[in-house]
Amino acid sequence: MKDYAVSRSEQIYGLMAKLVRSIDHESAFCVGGDAIPCIMHGGNRIHEKLFVVVLLDAWDSCVTNSDRQRLIEIVENYINCGVFGMPESRAQ
Repeated sequence: MKDYAVSRSEQIYGLMAKLVRSIDHESAFCVGGDAIPCIMHGGNRIHEKLFVVVLLDAWDSCVTNSDRQRLIEIVENYINCGVFGMPESRAQ
């Protein structure tokens, strides 16, 4: 699972590097409409796609149900303690 995650991370990094190097329509990472800020959230939501792709790849690399349960626990803890809360005050 670890080697797969590293190679997948390298692929994601390659895509991000392509985004930075994009200078014309042919080499663009995404179409302009995808980069328009979301009115409701007031921000660009392309970053969510990157998170979801990595999350789905991690799910696919899980072999057993216990691997999947551990992945769920790790992601829930990260979201509740790191994104929407703090270790001292978990998000609900």
